[in-house]
Amino acid sequence: MLNVTAILLVTGLIGRFEYKKIKKLDSKKDKWVFVVGTTVAATLSVALVLGYYIPNLSKGFEIVYQPITDPIVTILDTYKSK
Repeated sequence: MLNVTAILLVTGLIGRFEYKKIKKLDSKKDKWVFVVGTTVAATLSVALVLGYYIPNLSKGFEIVYQPITDPIVTILDTYKSK
């Protein structure tokens, strides 16, 4: 629990100091990207500290694209062997 508190404290400090700089830019997009990115990073860090399984992004791409690439590879292998 101390680790979670430390992560939230550090995230809050970073957010406080960086938001002052971003506030001067007058860009809503930059503010939203900063807030969403910081929130996602803090959430993933807390989940990792608490021991939740965080899937690997490259494994997700592999699961999605594997059914697509298998037929293509088969066709290319038959073309190569001719």
